Amino acid sequence: MFRRLQLTAFLCILLAAPLAQAQISTAVRSRDPVLGGGSELKKFRSAVVSDAAGERMAFRATVRDGSTSRQGIVRADASGNGTMIVEKDAATPSGSSYRNFLQPAINSAGDVAWFAFLADGRRGLFRTLLGNPLNSRTVAIDGSSAPVGAYTFSDFDAPELSDAGAVVFWARATDTMSSNLIEGIFVCEGGDGDCVTGGGTASVLAKTGDLVDGRELCEFARTIRIGSYGVAFLATTRTNCSSPSGSLDGVFRVDFAGSNGIETIALVGDPTDIGGATYQRFRDTPSIENNGIVAFRADTSSESTSEAIFLCKPSSGCPGSSLPVSVVDKGQIQSGSELRRFSGPQISNNGDIVFLARPRGGTAVGPTLYVRRSGGLLERIVTGDQPLDDVGGAVFRRVGTHHVSAGGTLSFRSTVTGPTWRVALFLWQP
Repeated sequence: MFRRLQLTAFLCILLAAPLAQAQISTAVRSRDPVLGGGSELKKFRSAVVSDAAGERMAFRATVRDGSTSRQGIVRADASGNGTMIVEKDAATPSGSSYRNFLQPAINSAGDVAWFAFLADGRRGLFRTLLGNPLNSRTVAIDGSSAPVGAYTFSDFDAPELSDAGAVVFWARATDTMSSNLIEGIFVCEGGDGDCVTGGGTASVLAKTGDLVDGRELCEFARTIRIGSYGVAFLATTRTNCSSPSGSLDGVFRVDFAGSNGIETIALVGDPTDIGGATYQRFRDTPSIENNGIVAFRADTSSESTSEAIFLCKPSSGCPGSSLPVSVVDKGQIQSGSELRRFSGPQISNNGDIVFLARPRGGTAVGPTLYVRRSGGLLERIVTGDQPLDDVGGAVFRRVGTHHVSAGGTLSFRSTVTGPTWRVALFLWQP
């Protein structure tokens, strides 16, 4: 009876929990003179945010600058003032020119790393050095040497950039002798940041055929997340990669130091902590903070809790002696709204987990951002029809993609109603 009363009291606390107290600030708006007088921000994607001073956000954008339309990657501060880091048709450090970009990465030093399609048909990864947009380097490019035997890189995806300055990325590589393919997670670090012709050093963290808990890593999800501890990623495993049978998807972690190597956080079919249920599917990139804590979303075999966000904490013996713990479940109630259809969670170093959900009922409207505090409290950050904190008469219309920095700052893109501008990037920090 006492345990039942405790549970009831806990649920009452959750139901009565106030909305997050931190203010949401409008950082970058459509039509802003983001590059100074005479410029006008026309189109932009969601931003990644860091803990840098000054220009801490990076995003793809089209800016009307005088009579010229410029497309590229902009780095901006919390007031909407920014710098064009790299733009379409500009020369690359590798001798070609840029044609298009994927989502960039930014670290606490204000450096930016990015994936680019090039005018000569190749693809490559590039970065700034010492926070200077005029000081760019080539990280890797189609045909450059991979740090595995006689392999050369043949495909990439958007990189991550650590606060220590390492560019971490998924890539595919081809053996120049046999045409065999491998894929994996690679790092370019040190020196002048150039791992093609400069003094940077490339290394591999995990690759096709690597053995973990008696199974081989065979295919990797193209997107990853990093913290100063290492990388969290999704991969498909088999007992032997040369055989298509027996595939199991899983969540994995690998440390930069190499002390623990590749570790299995969870595999499809493994037991969860939810009443005998097992993992059925992992659909989103897992997140990792600086101490190695991994947060991930999974579908489960439970009829009552078929979707949940889990936490794997090394201090609790996970992975190894204890299972990941479910911390947010489908069907959980917050402010009268039933949580469901989660996005991949992102965890910051203070243990807060931010995720997007599409709740049903209550006062939530459309896609809604929530934070699950490290102490267990669940709070709503922003939802549709919610008034803006800093713009009178304006309300959020549709909340979009988000990104969380290591220090806990959240950036998200949303459409709004009320002001003359209709789209903006916002910042929130607990």
